[in-house]
Order: sequence, then structure tokens, then C-alpha cells
Amino acid sequence: MQRTATTIVAWGVYEFVVGATLLLAPNVLLRVIGLPATDEVWIRLIGVMALAIGYFFVQSARVGHVPFFRWSMHVRIGVGLLIAALVVSGLGPPILLLFALLDVLGVTWTGLTMRAETAVAT
Repeated sequence: MQRTATTIVAWGVYEFVVGATLLLAPNVLLRVIGLPATDEVWIRLIGVMALAIGYFFVQSARVGHVPFFRWSMHVRIGVGLLIAALVVSGLGPPILLLFALLDVLGVTWTGLTMRAETAVAT
């Protein structure tokens, strides 16, 4: 599952980048996605959580933890759908659909590589 692990590492790196940005310069990302700047600590806490999630992704890929790969696909689909629901309900700006799209593209990449590697293994 080496190619699948690569997709998981890529997602972990994405999480690290988002997490580091939210921790160190949150208002840069908030401005890009059209949300108001904030000095409150909550946005930095979300950055810490994203860094932790990125760590889990990279470590699971490093050891080839296939069950985590599958679990991550379930969560990433759910996250994409929930983000889309926030936008459709008017609670978030349409630019957030970019994050939903990234989730869908990332999980599609993982799913396709996992399917291909499973087919080769059987």
C-alpha cells in the first residue's frame, strides 16, 4: 500500500500547513477565505488540532496502518459534506467549498490508489 500511504502523507502535510498557518498567522488564512480577522485563541486551538491530525496521518502512513487509511476516508468524506452543508445553510462563505473540494479530491486519490493496490495484491 505504498502509493496509498503517499496519499495519506500528502494529506498529513496539508494538515500541517493549515495547522501551522492557523497557529502562527491565523488572520492570513481567514482573510484569504473571507472571514473576519480575530485575536481570539480559538482559531489557534484549531491550528493545534490540525497539526495533531497531520501527525496522525504522517505516522499512520509511515507504519502502513491500512485501517487508519480507511477510517480517514470516511472522515474526510464527512468533513467535505459538512463544510458544504455549512455553505448551503448560509453559515459559511462559498469559498469554504474549496476546502470541501480538497477533501473530496484527497479522498478520491486515496480511494483510487487503495483500490488499485488491493486489486494487485489479490
